[in-house]
Order: sequence, then C-alpha cells, then structure tokens
Amino acid sequence: EGGNGGKCAQLIISGMKLPAGWTSSAMRPNSCDRMKCNKCDLAVYRHENCIWDKTADYLFFRNNFSNEENLKERMIYDPEYVSYACQCTWISVKEKHLVEKDEDLHWRCAGH
Repeated sequence: EGGNGGKCAQLIISGMKLPAGWTSSAMRPNSCDRMKCNKCDLAVYRHENCIWDKTADYLFFRNNFSNEENLKERMIYDPEYVSYACQCTWISVKEKHLVEKDEDLHWRCAGH
C-alpha cells in the first residue's frame, strides 16, 4: 500500500472514459486502480474493455477472482467498459461511478 500520491480524494471507478490512477481532487478525477475490499479484505482487480457475463456469480468470483484465465471465461468484450471484482463483489461500469454512494460496494482506496 502507498506510493507517492496518497489516497484518492474521491473514490471513483469508471469505464474507459477516465484514465486509471489517483484522484488528487474532484476537479482531476481518475478511476482508482488501487482498491481493497473492506468486506473480504482482498484487492479489487480492474479489467479493461469488458463487462461481466450475467452468469458470473458469487461462487464464480470466490473460486476464481485471482485467476485471470478463469475470469476471462465470464468476460464479454466491450471497449467502453471496465469491470472490477474482488472475491465478494463485482461490477461493470461505463460512466463515472462514485463508490462511496454505492452501498453495495465496500471498497476503499489502498493508496497510490
């Protein structure tokens, strides 16, 4: 955890419209790429240019979340989306999405 940027001022995830990285202020948003889940205490992985297939479920992510090859089985190519997943939660987003305002996401910025 941690690098040179600190934690995101506002925790944002997004599709391909926003660059990945540290949000230093609301005026300079980026899509956080260094998240950790407060619920399962594991990293949140970011997958560009795809959405999660509708058949992806809790057991799928629980068993495969760190196995890129297995995850690809449930990814559908979409150049505008980015998909995110930890071991207990997953989402595909196209537009800017404020994590703090989504009660289903228990993610935090782990520091940049």
